[in-house]
Amino acid sequence: MSSFFSALEMVIGAELYRTHASYIARWVLQPRIVHDFQQAPGTRVRMKKFAYWNDNGSYNLDARSRNPQQVLGTGGARGLTEENIEISLKEMTGPSSGNIANPSEPGVLKISTFDIITAQRDLYQMAQATQFHDSIGSNNLINDYQATEDGIYLNLALSANPFTSTGGQMASDTRGGYLNPNGVANGGTYNTTTGIPKIDIVRDVTKVVADMHQRMVPPFQSNYGDCYHALCTPGFLRHLRQDPEFRKVVQYPGYPVQALQYNNSPTLPDMVPLIEWTQNPNQLVRDGYLAGQTGFGMTRVLPTGILFEGVRWFVTNNLSKIPVQLTTSGLSSYGYSDGTAVRNADYAIIFGRDVIGEAVWGNGPTVRIKDETDYQRFLFAIWHKYAGYVVMHPNHVTVLRTFDNF
Repeated sequence: MSSFFSALEMVIGAELYRTHASYIARWVLQPRIVHDFQQAPGTRVRMKKFAYWNDNGSYNLDARSRNPQQVLGTGGARGLTEENIEISLKEMTGPSSGNIANPSEPGVLKISTFDIITAQRDLYQMAQATQFHDSIGSNNLINDYQATEDGIYLNLALSANPFTSTGGQMASDTRGGYLNPNGVANGGTYNTTTGIPKIDIVRDVTKVVADMHQRMVPPFQSNYGDCYHALCTPGFLRHLRQDPEFRKVVQYPGYPVQALQYNNSPTLPDMVPLIEWTQNPNQLVRDGYLAGQTGFGMTRVLPTGILFEGVRWFVTNNLSKIPVQLTTSGLSSYGYSDGTAVRNADYAIIFGRDVIGEAVWGNGPTVRIKDETDYQRFLFAIWHKYAGYVVMHPNHVTVLRTFDNF
C-alpha cells in the first residue's frame, strides 16, 4: 500500500500548486520567495532587503563632475542600506476538525478506498482529473489549502500599516497607510464642503499613484507598461465602475477593429483569433463576466485585472469590510445618514513589488495520506506545509477606502 499512498499523494498534491481564479492574492502580490530543502521546524531564515539611495540634490551635472585634482579612491565608498529580515518556520496543516467552539483544531479528510479505486479506473486514467477529485472529495482538501493561503496573504497585506477605526497612519508621499476619500482622517467629518465619502478617480486614485511614485515604490512590470497592483472588494469595484472616468475606459472596449470592418455581406464579422482579443488587457471586460476579470467562460482562467490610471485592479471576494469611525453632516440628500458612527468601508489594497516575503522549507505544500483502522477501507488525508511569511516593505502599501450609503 505504500506505493499506492505515494502515487495518490502525488496525484492530489500536484493540485495544490495550481493557482485558482478564486484565490488570487499570492498570484497578484507576487512575493519574494526563498526555498530551503534542508531546514527543520523551529529554525529561521534570513531574507535580505535593500533600500534605494536617495541623494537629494546631487542628481545633477555639477554634483557628478570631477576636476583633475580630485582623487577617485575608496574614501567615499558606501554600501547599500541592507536589512536582514528573519522568517521563522511554521508547520501548517488542513483542514480543521469543523469544531465551531475551537475552529483551529486540526482535522483530516476521510476518503473511501472503494471510491478511490472506482474513480481511478473510470476518470483519472481517462484524463478527467477534475472529475476524479470531485468524485473522491479531494477538491475540498485542495480548496481548504488555497483558501488558507489566500487569507494569509490578504491579512499580511492589510497588516502592513495597521490601523483602528479612529486612528492609524494616513498614507502620504513619504509613507504607506490608509486613505479615505478626499483625504479625510479616521474620525473626521464629511459635509457639503468635503463631499461624500465615496472614491473619485481624478481626486483619489491619481493621488495614491502619485504618492507611491514619489516614495519610490517599485511597480510591477507587464507587457503594457509598469503599473501597481490592487486587490479590492466587490463593493469597491462597484464604486470604481460607477465613476464616469472609469466607464470611459471599460464600457466599450471589447471589439477589436478587425471585427468591425465594413462588410457588404449580411453575415456577422468573423471571430478573430484569441491573440487579437488580448492585445489590450481591458478588451476582456467586454462581457462583464466576473467583473471583467476573465473571459470566454473558462473557470480555470486566471484574472487579467482591469488596467486603469497606472493600477491593475483585481477583485476578490475574500476581503471583509473595514469598520471606520466617521461623521457625516448635511449629506442626507445623497443617502448618507448624518451623525457619528462606525461605518463599514469597502477598499482596495494598492501595492508595488516586494511587499511580502515567503520562506518555504522541504518540498513545499504536500498531501499526506494514512490509513488507520477498519482494514484500509478508509484513508485519511491532510495538506501539509512548512513555511513562514513576513511583511518586507510596509511603505509599499496604500489602503484606499470608499463608503456606501449608510
